[in-house]
Amino acid sequence: MTDLPNSPNCGLKPAMKVRSRGINWGSAEIRCSNGCPDMRAGFSYPPDHEVEARKELREKWKKLVEEKAQ
Repeated sequence: MTDLPNSPNCGLKPAMKVRSRGINWGSAEIRCSNGCPDMRAGFSYPPDHEVEARKELREKWKKLVEEKAQ
């Protein structure tokens, strides 16, 4: 996660949670470690797609940071 940009609000790195639930859909979330408002992205993903979920979280975080930096 060191390649991810810091939060534009507080300068901290993001926290990522990816939770797999076996045959059920998993959940993925990335947010500011400091709990900055509006610095969060999350979604559900199908079974056995954890790698894709992590990639999508990274993309969503980068997009969030770009939007907030403007």
